[in-house]
Amino acid sequence: MATKIGEHEFEIDPPDVVIMRWRGALTPTEFGRGIEYLRGKCSDWPHMLLLADLSGVTTIPADVRRIVPELTAWMPFRGVVITGASFTIRTVAVMLFKVINLVRGTDNPTHYASSEEDARQWLAQRRRELAETGGGDR
Repeated sequence: MATKIGEHEFEIDPPDVVIMRWRGALTPTEFGRGIEYLRGKCSDWPHMLLLADLSGVTTIPADVRRIVPELTAWMPFRGVVITGASFTIRTVAVMLFKVINLVRGTDNPTHYASSEEDARQWLAQRRRELAETGGGDR
């Protein structure tokens, strides 16, 4: 079941999937509230796979882009799949995850899927890869 924070929805699918459905123009306050909600639910996870539905995002302002790496520092990403984003939003999101990956030095591939179904298939494959390599922990 999804939890709404402002116009945005957050869904937790244990043991390792977080689904974020962002809508409209992101603000630092709403982004921070969403991330803090997730911290309360899954901060003890050894790894996290993220499905980011950006189909409703109209802009990711610079003030949000600046805080993403810091506010998500606790999140042990091991795979990110983006779906529904316009070319511009997808490009910005991919660049944000590239910065996060460079700073953290983790194995965290970012993928784009045309649908949520395709995104979930990619996450399932990524979960199998992590299980095979034992790479699920930070």
